[in-house]
Amino acid sequence: MELKDYRAAIDALDRELLALFAQRLSLCSEIAVWKKARGLPALDEAREKEKLAAVKAHAPAGYEKETAAFFECVIALCRASEERLLRQDGKEG
Repeated sequence: MELKDYRAAIDALDRELLALFAQRLSLCSEIAVWKKARGLPALDEAREKEKLAAVKAHAPAGYEKETAAFFECVIALCRASEERLLRQDGKEG
């Protein structure tokens, strides 16, 4: 395979990751609405620890640190999105 082929494969995977991340953010928006209706905070520390432990347990061999760091970033971004939505007071934005 040539470098351009590897890059094309990465570009295809990036499009899939983007679509999946968009789906995850959409679900987090729904969760934020649910939590807001019940007066709950965005952060569920026990759930985050549980999720990260599960991710680490299923990480590809040799890529445990990278996998954990990736999911820590994804979770932090989704939590930040939830926090923003919880602060909105019914306004768009």
